Amino acid sequence: RVTGGLAPVRPHGPTVRQLVGFGGWLTLSLLAGPVLVYAERLLIGGLRSLTELAYYAIPFEIAVRTGVVPAAAALTLFPAFSFAQRSGGRIDELFRRPVRLLFLLQWPLLVVLWLFPVEILTAWMNATVAAAAAPALRLLALSSFLNGFAHVALAGVQGLGRPDLKAKLDLVEVPLYLATAALVIVRFGVTGAATAKLLITILDAA
Repeated sequence: RVTGGLAPVRPHGPTVRQLVGFGGWLTLSLLAGPVLVYAERLLIGGLRSLTELAYYAIPFEIAVRTGVVPAAAALTLFPAFSFAQRSGGRIDELFRRPVRLLFLLQWPLLVVLWLFPVEILTAWMNATVAAAAAPALRLLALSSFLNGFAHVALAGVQGLGRPDLKAKLDLVEVPLYLATAALVIVRFGVTGAATAKLLITILDAA
């Protein structure tokens, strides 16, 4: 109506189905994401204690901050993968180069967090927290390291038009993670929660 030259267009059935299918699978992954990230916190609070929840949340917040760079890279890689697919670009190189760069950027952080968890937690909090949370910080640091590469893979899968692959994986991962986390948290507490996080991250990244 504004331009005066555009006639109304009827919805195109195949295009609508394609959009709904893509958006539907994407939405499913977005709903599964918070479960895979935060479920162990609820399980620790419910199955153990709020004190242990604090002992877990502190190293988790340290480790998760190391994922800022991979998450930012994934936002730029999504359209890059999509463009490469349509233009005949080198998709394999588009995957390998960010992985190499992320390895170089993340490796020093992993080494520091793995070697000095007690010192870091003591300096930030106190010796009591350090004694309880240091093993979890090591495992969560390794989990965040691996998850950085999963960000690249996720951008590739979704950018190449196959969000259903990740969503179908999420349908398997969510119940598996909840069951595994509950079992190990009951027995091993904070360290068990970090172990469950690492195991599901390895599966997801692979």
